[in-house]
Amino acid sequence: MADALYLGGNQSPHDSDCKNPGVDDRFTCPGCYGDLGGREGDIVQCDACEAVVHLSVEQQPVAVASLIPIADADDFRDALDALDFTVENDPGDKD
Repeated sequence: MADALYLGGNQSPHDSDCKNPGVDDRFTCPGCYGDLGGREGDIVQCDACEAVVHLSVEQQPVAVASLIPIADADDFRDALDALDFTVENDPGDKD
C-alpha cells in the first residue's frame, strides 16, 4: 500500500469524519462532501470520490460518516466483503 491512509480511492479527503447534527438519516462523505446513501452501521463507497465510509449515528442525533483507515480494514471485514471490496483491489493502492 504505497502511501495510502484510507480504504478507497480518495487519499486527499477534506476530513476524516463529517457530522450532520440534528439528523440520523443524511450522511455526507468526508472525502468530497457529496451525499451518501445508506443507514447507520452501513459501509458504503462514495460514488463521487471512491472513499470507503462507515456510517454511524451519535446521540442527539448526529449522523456521522467516517473514512476507514487501511489499518482498521480487518475490523470491517464482513461489510467490506459484502461490498465485494478488498484491500487488494483498493483504488487507493498505487503499487
